[in-house]
Order: sequence, then C-alpha cells, then structure tokens
Amino acid sequence: MISRAFLYKELKKGKSLRTIAKEKNISVGSIRYWKDKYKIDLSKIIYTKKCGRCGKFLRGQQTKFCSRLCKNRKSGSSAASKEAQSKRSLERKLFLVNLLGGKCSKCGYHKNLTALCFHHKKNKKFSLDGRSLTSHSMGELLKEVNKCILLCGNCHAEHHNPKFNNLLKKKK
Repeated sequence: MISRAFLYKELKKGKSLRTIAKEKNISVGSIRYWKDKYKIDLSKIIYTKKCGRCGKFLRGQQTKFCSRLCKNRKSGSSAASKEAQSKRSLERKLFLVNLLGGKCSKCGYHKNLTALCFHHKKNKKFSLDGRSLTSHSMGELLKEVNKCILLCGNCHAEHHNPKFNNLLKKKK
C-alpha cells in the first residue's frame, strides 16, 4: 500500500508514474491504481519546472521541454539552425583533423580542411562526414577517429582505386 501523501508528494516533484514504480519496486499499474483510488488529478498538481521553449509546466520525466515538438523546434529560422549545424560540423572536423596530425599521412598535404578525409583502417561503424559529425556524440566520434588515418582527397582516391593509377601516362 502507498499512502496518498507520499504519492502526491512524489507526483508534485514532477516524477512520472513509471519512475515512482521503479523506485518502489512495484508495477506501474499499482501506482496508477493508487492514484485513481486517491482521486489524484495530475492536471491539478502544480508543477514548478517550465518548458525552455514555450513556458508550459513540465510533467513526469520531462526536464527541459514539454513535448517532442518543442524540443525539435529550432530557435529562429531553419536557415539559422542549418548555419549553426554547419559551424559545429566544421569545428568538430577541425578538432579531429588536428588530433590526427593536421595533414595527409601519405603526402603531407595540409592547405584545405575540406580536402582532408578520414580513411578507416578497421571496421567502420559510420563514416566521418558532415552529417555524422553533428549527429554523433563527441565520444562516439573519438572512438571512430581512432580507427582512421588522415588522407587528402587525391591520396584517398588513389588508395581506393589503385587499378587506375598511372592510367593517364599509359594512354599518352
């Protein structure tokens, strides 16, 4: 049995039924049963935390946003968010390139950041391109970059297509 005071206090803290059930080591159905038996109306409980986007009160396990819609809504225009994502991708690539020495491991090229590629020596989980640089955590990126060597675009193409090396010289 769960007391009304305890259940009300936990719900007022913003805990979800699932969280309370887990803490008490009982089923969510039991918590729901006692909530209904005590006629606790969740909509009447005063919550203290507010959504960072729209200002609505948060419930349950919500910590920053009231809904997925608010979480995914970008501040400003979509162009601004794309610009921020590009900037973050570029900053992360610069960090990872410097981590691998900042130049092509084969020929030493280092003039243009976009011309440098991450070549996987071992089994790759995902490629280290613009999209993955922003969608993966820094920890995941560091694990992945440890499997790579840095090559310039030309050396990377030559490495993957050795049968075309010196083909232009042969035709002349």
